[in-house]
Amino acid sequence: LFFALPVSAQQALDPAVENDLSLTLYVDGLAAPTGAKFLPDGRMVITEQVSGDIQLWDGNQLTNIGTVGVQGGGERGLLGIAVDPEFTTSRRLYFYYSAGGAQRVGYAIMDASTNMVDTANMTVLIDDMAADRNHNGGSLEFGPDGHLYIGVGDTGCNCGCDPGTNTNNFFPTCL
Repeated sequence: LFFALPVSAQQALDPAVENDLSLTLYVDGLAAPTGAKFLPDGRMVITEQVSGDIQLWDGNQLTNIGTVGVQGGGERGLLGIAVDPEFTTSRRLYFYYSAGGAQRVGYAIMDASTNMVDTANMTVLIDDMAADRNHNGGSLEFGPDGHLYIGVGDTGCNCGCDPGTNTNNFFPTCL
């Protein structure tokens, strides 16, 4: 495990697996982490939802390497991260985030010498996706085909109805 579990969660282990499972704290001091991806050199980039902070874990130390300006509240914020498959040459990190009343996907460049991420020059690839207060998704993954796949939520239909019965909320199925 990479993130700290609350003490209550550590104490609530199922007795059937308690002796087979060892929990080790690697990274502490994060506020609402939403994603973590490894760079080709083994370092890990971690995103924090509410602050929009981007953290770099080198195995010993956590360093803030940038901040994405996000719109918070509800389940909005910095929601996902992906590392470009050609990162060693492109230096691109992709982000799924809430800003300007919408969900966005964009990329920023990580400087090879300073490790800082140039979020001020974020290249927005997709904008104006629905951004209600909850169920906003945020998963980003590169497939084996090299394409970037984006997992969106249902934007919080809050209808109290069975899944698939609200015909007014089709966002996650709209390709």
